[in-house]
Amino acid sequence: MSDIARRAKSEAPDVVRCGVGPCDGAGLVRLLVSVALVVLASVAWAEPPNPTAEAPAKKPQPKPVTKIAFFQLEAQVIDPKIAGIISDMLVGELSRMKEAKVIGSKEIDAMLGYEQKKQMSGCTDTSCMVAIGGALGVDKILMGSVGKIGTSYTISLKLINIREGNVEEIFSKRMKGASEEDFLDVIPEALATVFPAEAGTWVKTQKGRTAGQPAPIRVLDLQRTPGPIKALDGSEVRKETAAPESRGAGDRGHSGQFLISGKGVSSLLEKGAAAEVGLGFGAGNWVQPEVAVLVSKVFAVKPRVGVFVYNPDGAVKPFVAAVVPVYFTPDGTMVGAGGGPGVQWDLARWLGLTAEAAAERYFSAPAGYKKLQLFGLAGVQVRI
Repeated sequence: MSDIARRAKSEAPDVVRCGVGPCDGAGLVRLLVSVALVVLASVAWAEPPNPTAEAPAKKPQPKPVTKIAFFQLEAQVIDPKIAGIISDMLVGELSRMKEAKVIGSKEIDAMLGYEQKKQMSGCTDTSCMVAIGGALGVDKILMGSVGKIGTSYTISLKLINIREGNVEEIFSKRMKGASEEDFLDVIPEALATVFPAEAGTWVKTQKGRTAGQPAPIRVLDLQRTPGPIKALDGSEVRKETAAPESRGAGDRGHSGQFLISGKGVSSLLEKGAAAEVGLGFGAGNWVQPEVAVLVSKVFAVKPRVGVFVYNPDGAVKPFVAAVVPVYFTPDGTMVGAGGGPGVQWDLARWLGLTAEAAAERYFSAPAGYKKLQLFGLAGVQVRI
């Protein structure tokens, strides 16, 4: 390089490359300041994060459905048709459970093959039923029986847990002196026992309140003033009169009631009829002592006792009567003993019809009077 060229280069101003063109030191500073301002502006205008923003709600997971197989109740000394009716009622009530699917006897028969049905016919213990439950693909099995012993009816239910292989819950009850209709009333209690978590589905303790909820407590102002009764909180309480206990057609016991009976009496050995009026008392649902007066050509007093031999609380009930008749005839007094079978049909708690066949044997009778008489009696009984 010549001296002239070196001198020209040393005298030239310092230049730096900025992008595609030259720029001096002051231009570079201005460029950096501009970039910094743009960055600060973008940060200032950016939307700040909302700390209160909620995360998207998670969808609730559906509760698992419990599959329950119900086997028809076994009938023990009772009509199988009655057991079938009670079984149908149980299936209907079980279907009210929210997290359960119930498989009835008909569905079970359709699901099982011939060999499995044959095996099930002799299946009584828990391990065998667990195997059947596994074949059906269910979680639990509900089975049981209904029966009768004397005048008592029985019902028992057993809930088997298939996965755990054991008996989870048991219900058993004896209903003494009951009728077949009482099975329908005990169904809610039975299901609430074997399914305690679902007890509120069946057991109602008060209108609008299920089992497990406390009853509301209200303190009443008991001053007898006209108009509605007021609670201490100022709210009105509707006046209510306790209604007498109502009994159904299958529960017509009349223990402790006075009885007035009127009967037509017809002799079966000779022509003649008479009217008989009686006054008695219900000394328990099994026994009815009574004193009757015969109104005819002769006057008679007949102390009698009727004993119901079956279904004393039912609507139709047979009985056996014993009587000690005393007749006062123009020719003398006749004293004897007798009785016979009959049936009573209660139309209501206060009204009943009776039919009876009776025989009377007289130990002392005036000459010309028969010492044996057979009667047919039909009457009406009013209870007060």
